[in-house]
Amino acid sequence: FSWPDELDDTPTFEDVDGDYWAADPIQELSSRGIIQGSDGTFRPSESVRRGQALAMIGRMLEWQAEPVDTEFPDVDSDYFSSGYIHHAVEADYISGFSDGTFRPNNNVTRGQMAAILGSVFELDVSSVSTADRFTDVEESTTGYRAIAYLAEEGIVGGYDDGTYRPNEPLTRAQFASIFYELGEH
Repeated sequence: FSWPDELDDTPTFEDVDGDYWAADPIQELSSRGIIQGSDGTFRPSESVRRGQALAMIGRMLEWQAEPVDTEFPDVDSDYFSSGYIHHAVEADYISGFSDGTFRPNNNVTRGQMAAILGSVFELDVSSVSTADRFTDVEESTTGYRAIAYLAEEGIVGGYDDGTYRPNEPLTRAQFASIFYELGEH
């Protein structure tokens, strides 16, 4: 893994000032074209959707972005991240749902993102200690071992009450912070 080259013209966002807790990660990923806003805003508190998550991962890893018709009735070539979704499904990083849909506009939870990152980056989660790291993360939790690995490496953190909140939607700012830390490792 290496960071994509910096863009010649880095966008700035009117809703993210230099004092915002995730300003540096947002700026870094924006400067490399990994994250994008809309109409001069980033909307850091909004949830990341499945299609957006794969687009950002795909931009980071420079996957083929060419729009394609996918096997999913809810993701055709007009969907902005259809190429990234196709790549991720073909590589077995993520799958659709049992009803044959992909649901690209569903929110991604904190646990799901850990699981996706564990798969995409082939994290060696076999030897990580999972013992009581977070009070709300158990073996049945989506991304269980990946959460422990990412926490052990300092890429993700929990909350002051000892929880990780794996079922909460991941915000765009949290996503930027996680990706920034992942890139630093």
